[in-house]
Amino acid sequence: MTTVSRPVVASVSGPDANIDHVLWRTLFDDAGGIVLADGSASGLDINHSGDLRLTLSAVDDTATVGVGYYRYRGFELHVSPAHGLTLAAVTGSAKTYLIGVMYNPANESTDDGPLSLYAALDTAVTIPSGGSFRKVWGVTRQPSQVLSLAAKADYRQYVGPQLWAPPGVRPSDAALGTRLHDGVNDWLRVRNAAATGGEWKCLTLPDWDDLSLTGSVVTGAGLTPRIGVAGGRVWIEGQVKRSVVGANFVPDSDVTLFTLPDELCPARLVEMTLLTSFSGASTSARLQINTNGVVILNCADSTPWVQLDGCSWFPKAA
Repeated sequence: MTTVSRPVVASVSGPDANIDHVLWRTLFDDAGGIVLADGSASGLDINHSGDLRLTLSAVDDTATVGVGYYRYRGFELHVSPAHGLTLAAVTGSAKTYLIGVMYNPANESTDDGPLSLYAALDTAVTIPSGGSFRKVWGVTRQPSQVLSLAAKADYRQYVGPQLWAPPGVRPSDAALGTRLHDGVNDWLRVRNAAATGGEWKCLTLPDWDDLSLTGSVVTGAGLTPRIGVAGGRVWIEGQVKRSVVGANFVPDSDVTLFTLPDELCPARLVEMTLLTSFSGASTSARLQINTNGVVILNCADSTPWVQLDGCSWFPKAA
């Protein structure tokens, strides 16, 4: 047996204690652990640390659900080891299978419990009396098509609780969709690239990408110029200097630094003042971000370097 469901239990301290599953059921149904693609609340909480991928076979009609758990209607469905479901070949036209968690209240007192993994054509989902079904995946199969080539839809769009923690503290066991504020930045728990667990994505700091500089400038002091988006704004940072070794920027002379991707260009011309260095003292330079993405620097003095940190604007696509 690869799937068994039990009432949700709590073990914060002392002996395990059953939580009132009627209350838990109400909480999950009203609040929802995920939101479906159509915007409806799901009430299904999915374990973030298990291997919850859906794998489609290239040799038979088996769709395999990875190890993990699903909490729904006050019960927890354990899937271990991985569980196979049959998605039979189709004829005539393309057909879509729905795969998810079925709740059957008539099985609450049975050994396997009321939750089970369930797969059926979207036109043939049969829900027992007093029960309910929450879809997790959809698989659209063409006639005579190998199952592994079928189109797969993932209906899991996570929402979660808000946590507060000391700076630098980000719990590794938080559910996907959890938001956390550590006194400095905001974070969101998301599925990692391998789709086998979770990781924290910072919402208030950009995901940086290095900029491609023109031949007129190079990176200064090892601070590679880079660009990112956070809070709906575009940010750049880093340091530039003349590409000619030992040469300073020429006063009141325009130098093109780089060109922005189209989606990050400003809706109108942006100009700002930057920090530079001239004969050991601080001076200024003007940075011009054009709507076509061309970024131009003009220094007031014969300065050896210019710092780009703090430059920010709203992209035209915002």
